[in-house]
Amino acid sequence: TAISTNATTAAFSVLDFFGSPDTPFARITYKDAIRVLQQSGHPFAFPPTLGRPLQTEHELFLTNIHFNATPTFVYNYPKHIKPFYMKTNGDGGSSSGSDPLEKGLETVACVDLLVPNFAELAGGSLREDDYDILKQNISNLEDGSSSNIEPSLQWYLDTRKYGSTPHGGFGLGFDRYVQFVTNTKNIRDVVLFPRYFNHCLY
Repeated sequence: TAISTNATTAAFSVLDFFGSPDTPFARITYKDAIRVLQQSGHPFAFPPTLGRPLQTEHELFLTNIHFNATPTFVYNYPKHIKPFYMKTNGDGGSSSGSDPLEKGLETVACVDLLVPNFAELAGGSLREDDYDILKQNISNLEDGSSSNIEPSLQWYLDTRKYGSTPHGGFGLGFDRYVQFVTNTKNIRDVVLFPRYFNHCLY
């Protein structure tokens, strides 16, 4: 759910994105982002909650308002809301700090790039290269499920079993990128074959 109030529309020129930025891109951890959102007092439609994914309205608040129209990297999200193949940070979900936001959440080495007025543009992570940890992550997906997921992912496990190097990757939303560089309000206007309710009648 995007924020629609004028206060969240950033004074940001897309052309500035392709030159040398006046200021470096902002960086903030997921936990710190939740803290900023909760302390902002903004009337979000979805209250920011530790351990839950960021909504579009949260991402827009961070990049448009908190960081004053600056592209922003949010990193180290909780493990349980991210795909099984992302590499953990080894924090074990615990911390010696007294702040409850610093305890109880195991995080993964991932990052999302948020841009003013459009929110998430790209996302990436380090990939888990340890066979045993990856196998356990897949087993955790099956908890409480009647399906056996591992056989369908054996080919992926084999890439680690027979040799793998530490590596990472990222994905760029091409339609979102086109929307961003053309400053188009609705993503449907840049998708070649947009699909939405009542658009294709059968």
